[in-house]
Amino acid sequence: MSKIKVAMPGADLIMRKGTAVPSVSDVLSSAPAAPAAPPPPPAPVQAEPEPPPIPVPHRTERTVALTLRVSETDFQRLKTLQARSRLSTQAVLMIGLEHVLEKNGL
Repeated sequence: MSKIKVAMPGADLIMRKGTAVPSVSDVLSSAPAAPAAPPPPPAPVQAEPEPPPIPVPHRTERTVALTLRVSETDFQRLKTLQARSRLSTQAVLMIGLEHVLEKNGL
């Protein structure tokens, strides 16, 4: 098995800690350019109006767990509504359920 020989750096490349200086090419390339005109001020950003809060029905009675299976499309629509309204999935579904129950007189 042959050993790989590695060339050792010469004395001109070895510097004591704290005495290293940038090369001439680094100094020339980092010289400041002519002063540029200041950039124009950024355009004011108009914030979107925050939607009015949606009343969330609160129940004081004991709750029961319910599993709901929906299509991926409906799930994505639900998550989009949840993000826009800043309500939990539970709150969004309760609002919808209350609406359907009231519409049917229950």
